Amino acid sequence: MIEQPPGKIEKYLLRLSDSMRRILRIERIKANSISPSFLQVFLAPIVFLVLMVFTAWGISTIKGYNAGIYWDLLFCGPDKISKAAHGVVKIENKDTYGSGFWIADDLVLTNNHVVSFQEGPRIISERNEYHSQIVQTDTLRDLAILRVNDPEKHDILTWRLRWPILAEEVYTLGFPEESDEINVTKGVISSLTSNELNKVKYIQTDAAVNHGNSGGPLIDICGNVLGITSSTLRDAQNISFAINSAWIQKELAEMVNASKNITEEEIQYGQTGPETEVVAKYYTTISYGDFENAYEFYSKDLKKRVIFKGWKDSYKNTFVVRLKKLRKISPGLVGISFISIDFPSNDAEDLIVREFEGTWRLVKEGDLWKLNYSNIEEIYLEKDTD
Repeated sequence: MIEQPPGKIEKYLLRLSDSMRRILRIERIKANSISPSFLQVFLAPIVFLVLMVFTAWGISTIKGYNAGIYWDLLFCGPDKISKAAHGVVKIENKDTYGSGFWIADDLVLTNNHVVSFQEGPRIISERNEYHSQIVQTDTLRDLAILRVNDPEKHDILTWRLRWPILAEEVYTLGFPEESDEINVTKGVISSLTSNELNKVKYIQTDAAVNHGNSGGPLIDICGNVLGITSSTLRDAQNISFAINSAWIQKELAEMVNASKNITEEEIQYGQTGPETEVVAKYYTTISYGDFENAYEFYSKDLKKRVIFKGWKDSYKNTFVVRLKKLRKISPGLVGISFISIDFPSNDAEDLIVREFEGTWRLVKEGDLWKLNYSNIEEIYLEKDTD
């Protein structure tokens, strides 16, 4: 059998055991020194206990090593959850409402569907109310970052590095059903799953989630963020989902950095993301039936080639467009895969599902990216003959 080299945990424990042997090995004790029995009985156990505590803490901070949950259970509880609740805010729009939480003194993270097609959402915290700007969105992952212009010092929630595990105790924080009081619900992680369509990673929990909780944090017993509450399963009791924050750390960091450089023109026209987000918003706007605004995503050159009325009529039977994949191939070139669900030509037929993939070429007009040319083809799905 081939022996595997020791991993990070094993190396740490080997060094610890070697240190313990040195501590407990008492040699050449002079006659006028402290007796060996005193050292062995009193000093060594104290040193051993201190080292074990630091060992438990060290292991708990290692990403991907879930033995740290035992450290959490020992040193965390309701006080940590209550502290995290101070960093959760209520978000109000003209037509919708939801929750969010501070990730910086001037930035709030929430779901994109909470603020989609809204202007200047109102953020209500414990101490103040703010008018905000939507500075970054990710339609595919359902994320949005809001910025306030006159920030104060806020309770910023921290991310947990370790991945969540099944049966772990979790808590949702948010403002359900237009409530002005924050609500905390408790549950356990019942599944670590993903969306079959776009591969977004989710945490499934039985913690009760109501309308208005969307965008709030899912936290562990130490108040660290595990996910962003996103949705509930219709016609099912206490089955809800949160976007797994461990899966989106890189994307969130990119969104935060991009929010620092966004221009007022981009904010005004809702271009709150890279080229991939422009393409995503175009198809989302079509799904909402807002063809006038969807047409505005086109470049001046493309508008000359595509007449509005004929383009709009081409979508008259479209029920919804669901994005599968988006990726930036190079500056101004985006790869896309999506499903179009269309109404049938008569009542006797089912909805028609078609899949497309290809690329969009974008050009800059001022500070804004505009759709300029598409090379998209239908993928003919194999029909079920059973």
